[in-house]
Amino acid sequence: MFTNFIHAPHGSALCIERINSEQLEKELFRTGITVGSIIYRMNAELDLHTVKIRHKGGDTVLSGGMGGKVLGHLDDGRIIALTEMKVGEKGHIEAVEGGNDLLCAMKSLGLEHGQEFEMIRILPPMEYITLINGKRRERLSEGMAAKILGTLENGEHCQFANGCAGSNFTVEKVIGGENTQKIMQAFNICKGDILVLETVENAPVFKLAQGERFILTNKAGLRIYLKKDQAEAIIVSYSETAM
Repeated sequence: MFTNFIHAPHGSALCIERINSEQLEKELFRTGITVGSIIYRMNAELDLHTVKIRHKGGDTVLSGGMGGKVLGHLDDGRIIALTEMKVGEKGHIEAVEGGNDLLCAMKSLGLEHGQEFEMIRILPPMEYITLINGKRRERLSEGMAAKILGTLENGEHCQFANGCAGSNFTVEKVIGGENTQKIMQAFNICKGDILVLETVENAPVFKLAQGERFILTNKAGLRIYLKKDQAEAIIVSYSETAM
């Protein structure tokens, strides 16, 4: 099926068929994105910064999409989303503005209503260079790494985002909703896979837009922020069976 980037589905592999703007085509070329490139449309809510909180069960990393839907009741009386908190602020989980997928994900992370926590870190866009089953390397965003749960070779259960570099990590579960599951399928990450974190690097980011934005990403971890007219100019194709 053919469409422009604005109407393309989240999580599906998209092939760029043409770019109806000579200037945009030149700008994208400088980032390595050309006609024929495989790209993905990133849900804007997933681009909220990832956060790390500390609670009685340990440290937990929450992607922007998750943290933006979890409301914390701070010690000073404010009730705000976790993504709006500052490092050092403390409180308890007041509410979760999401469906069953998010509630199940929170439970898997050992978080529940009334859980006391402290904000300990706000994470910039990062990519986790990962060896999968000893055969191929992928660049996973910090949000994706936070949604992969499993066991290290020493028996410790944790999120991949909290794992140790160089240690075998066995995937047990991927938490999150439909969009997350589609993205994991695109990276072919499944239960039982062995992941080894090699290094963590800053993710490359190019902002071509302010205000309303559409986020283009690829498997190399690149993120490009597009204005509406730029997104409309990118014509892509995708397989309906992947939806």
